[in-house]
Amino acid sequence: MKHYNILILGAITLLIVGATSPASNDKELIIRLQGEVIVLQRQIRDLQESFDKWQGQSNATLQKLEENSSSSSSSLVSIEDALKTQRSAQTNNLAGTNAQLQRIAEQLSRQEQNFSNIIRQIDVLKDSVRDYQQKVENSAKRSEPSPPPSTPESLNQALREYDRILTEIPKSEKAPNAMLKKGTTLLQLERREEGVEILKSLIGQYPNSQEATLARNELNRLGEETSVPPLTRQRPK
Repeated sequence: MKHYNILILGAITLLIVGATSPASNDKELIIRLQGEVIVLQRQIRDLQESFDKWQGQSNATLQKLEENSSSSSSSLVSIEDALKTQRSAQTNNLAGTNAQLQRIAEQLSRQEQNFSNIIRQIDVLKDSVRDYQQKVENSAKRSEPSPPPSTPESLNQALREYDRILTEIPKSEKAPNAMLKKGTTLLQLERREEGVEILKSLIGQYPNSQEATLARNELNRLGEETSVPPLTRQRPK
């Protein structure tokens, strides 16, 4: 704009010099030049206004750009801080997860050891139960009565032995055998009613046993009724 001002001043100076020169008498040319100068001044003023407006808009645009840039920088900083925080949180979470997995693995290992110990204890208990069962069977075998003898004195002695077994260990596996032999011994002593009662009691208490089958056979041989209803196990008389 300073360049335009210099041109305008130069043109005005030329017009003034031309108007004052003794060799210039053409007033019409001077008036025309003056009109052109006025038009130039208006154009220069319009250009100045346009430039000022453009400069103002440019300044506003630059200011907005600067503000947007500042806001973008702040946003980028915030995003970067958020990413750092998120990465830190993820790192902490991963560390916590790894620690939990480690604790779970340790717990599983301890539980596996406990389970192994329980299995060993169960095996020991099984061995103890087998040993105890073997001892019980050996004891029962030792207390098992011998085959019924034929003399009355021996038969009565055998009865006392069968009664001892049924009194001391009435729920043992040898009880059905003792009842069977007691019944047959009573029959040998010609105490039929008592013997039949014992054999029926055997069938009622142990209907599915081998001794019950033998008792039915003996009752059939004697012509006695064998269809005895199952009874609750009681100590035989």
